[in-house]
Amino acid sequence: MGYHDLFSGFQNSLSYMGQAQSRIQEGFYKAYDKENPITPQQSADFTSAFVEEDFAARLAEAQLKALKSHDEMTQTLINIKS
Repeated sequence: MGYHDLFSGFQNSLSYMGQAQSRIQEGFYKAYDKENPITPQQSADFTSAFVEEDFAARLAEAQLKALKSHDEMTQTLINIKS
Protein backbone atom coordinates (compact mmCIF):
# COMPACT_ATOMS: atom_id res chain seq x y z
CA MET A 1 0.00 0.00 0.00
CA GLY A 2 1.48 3.32 -1.04
CA TYR A 3 1.71 6.55 0.88
CA HIS A 4 -1.07 8.14 -1.17
CA ASP A 5 -3.44 5.25 -0.39
CA LEU A 6 -2.62 5.43 3.32
CA PHE A 7 -3.10 9.20 3.43
CA SER A 8 -6.34 9.03 1.46
CA GLY A 9 -7.67 6.39 3.85
CA PHE A 10 -6.68 8.54 6.82
CA GLN A 11 -8.52 11.53 5.35
CA ASN A 12 -11.60 9.38 4.73
CA SER A 13 -11.54 8.17 8.34
CA LEU A 14 -11.39 11.75 9.61
CA SER A 15 -14.30 12.68 7.36
CA TYR A 16 -16.31 9.70 8.60
CA MET A 17 -15.54 10.71 12.19
CA GLY A 18 -16.82 14.22 11.49
CA GLN A 19 -20.05 12.88 10.00
CA ALA A 20 -20.62 10.63 13.01
CA GLN A 21 -19.90 13.51 15.40
CA SER A 22 -22.47 15.65 13.59
CA ARG A 23 -25.07 12.90 14.04
CA ILE A 24 -24.16 12.64 17.73
CA GLN A 25 -24.56 16.40 18.18
CA GLU A 26 -27.91 16.32 16.37
CA GLY A 27 -29.01 13.46 18.62
CA PHE A 28 -28.19 15.47 21.74
CA TYR A 29 -30.25 18.39 20.47
CA LYS A 30 -33.20 16.14 19.68
CA ALA A 31 -32.93 14.35 23.02
CA TYR A 32 -33.59 17.64 24.81
CA ASP A 33 -36.20 19.01 22.40
CA LYS A 34 -39.50 18.81 24.29
CA GLU A 35 -41.61 19.91 21.30
CA ASN A 36 -40.23 17.29 18.88
CA PRO A 37 -39.21 14.28 20.95
CA ILE A 38 -36.65 11.89 19.54
CA THR A 39 -38.11 8.91 17.67
CA PRO A 40 -36.93 5.32 18.20
CA GLN A 41 -35.21 5.40 14.78
CA GLN A 42 -33.41 8.64 15.63
CA SER A 43 -32.41 7.14 18.97
CA ALA A 44 -30.95 4.09 17.21
CA ASP A 45 -29.07 6.32 14.76
CA PHE A 46 -27.76 8.41 17.66
CA THR A 47 -26.49 5.27 19.40
CA SER A 48 -24.90 3.82 16.26
CA ALA A 49 -23.14 7.14 15.62
CA PHE A 50 -21.16 6.64 18.86
CA VAL A 51 -20.00 3.22 17.67
CA GLU A 52 -19.15 4.51 14.19
CA GLU A 53 -17.23 7.49 15.58
CA ASP A 54 -15.21 5.19 17.85
CA PHE A 55 -14.46 2.83 14.96
CA ALA A 56 -13.40 5.69 12.68
CA ALA A 57 -11.15 7.11 15.41
CA ARG A 58 -9.45 3.74 15.93
CA LEU A 59 -9.04 3.28 12.18
CA ALA A 60 -7.58 6.78 11.80
CA GLU A 61 -5.13 6.05 14.61
CA ALA A 62 -4.00 2.83 12.92
CA GLN A 63 -3.65 4.61 9.59
CA LEU A 64 -1.62 7.37 11.21
CA LYS A 65 0.73 4.76 12.68
CA ALA A 66 1.05 3.15 9.24
CA LEU A 67 1.89 6.54 7.71
CA LYS A 68 4.55 7.09 10.37
CA SER A 69 6.01 3.63 9.73
CA HIS A 70 6.01 4.33 5.99
CA ASP A 71 7.87 7.60 6.58
CA GLU A 72 10.41 5.89 8.85
CA MET A 73 10.99 3.12 6.31
CA THR A 74 11.43 5.67 3.53
CA GLN A 75 13.92 7.64 5.63
CA THR A 76 15.85 4.44 6.40
CA LEU A 77 16.08 3.61 2.68
CA ILE A 78 17.28 7.14 1.94
CA ASN A 79 19.95 6.81 4.64
CA ILE A 80 21.08 3.44 3.26
CA LYS A 81 21.44 4.91 -0.25
CA SER A 82 23.44 7.88 1.08
